Order: sequence, then structure tokens, then C-alpha cells
Amino acid sequence: MSTPTAVRDPTAAGTGGGTTGKPVMLLTFNVPFAPEAVQFAVDAAGDAGSELMVCDGIPLNVNPAARGPRSFGDPDALESAGAAVRQAVEAGLRAEQFLFHSPRLERAAMEVARDHRVGLLVFGPDPARYGRWRHRRAARRVSRNAPCLVWTQ
Repeated sequence: MSTPTAVRDPTAAGTGGGTTGKPVMLLTFNVPFAPEAVQFAVDAAGDAGSELMVCDGIPLNVNPAARGPRSFGDPDALESAGAAVRQAVEAGLRAEQFLFHSPRLERAAMEVARDHRVGLLVFGPDPARYGRWRHRRAARRVSRNAPCLVWTQ
């Protein structure tokens, strides 16, 4: 004799605001996003029924005396992040914009990904603006240390 098991609807009220999967994190480091990365992140979040976290890391000087005031970073990067959030909202997704400051951007980004239990990290800075070698090195570090799946260009 088998006992019936209750199946919970993941889209029901009280289970995460209608999302069925882990969040998708779109990440850059103070440069605008590549359009392909934004499109991939929005599509992935839509397919998974997840929220989109649009994150921009702003570098800080390691020396506290030379730090100076914090800023919102590159205005082009800020506008690119806002455009990504608008694109996600227009696609019917829940999207949030995060801005963090750190002298070690890759490490800070991995902490954010762990804290929010991200399921997919889309590393999407525009390689032309970020620099080819810098992009490759950062993508390697992010891929190696991420607590989730990673998409890079």
C-alpha cells in the first residue's frame, strides 16, 4: 500500500514570488555589458522562471589612505546596467540592480553569488571596453571560483 505524497506547486504564493529557479546573475566590472551577454541572461532567466540580478563591481584602491570617496563608477556602465534591468522587466521578469565596491572584485562577486544562491552567472563585460587580456583573466578567475554554472564570451 502506497502513501500519497503532497506535491507543492513552485509558483504558488509564498514560494519565492512566482520564481521557480535560482537567480541568474549578470556581472560586469565597471564597464558596459556586452549586448549578447544581456540577451543570454534575460533569456536564461525567462526560461528558468528566475529573477535576474544585474551586478556591477566597482574597484577600490587597496590602500585606505588613497581610496577617496566611493562612486557609482563609470556612467556608461551604470546606464548599461539600467538598460539591462529595463530589458528584463519588459520581458516580464523580476530584476534587481546591485552595485558593490571592493578591492578584489572577483572575490566579492563570488560572495554575492553564494549569498544569493545564484544558479547561473553570466560574466558579461564588453571585451572591447574591458580589454581582451583583462577579460580573459577575470573570466578564468570567475569560472574557477564560482559556486554555480558560468557563461562567458
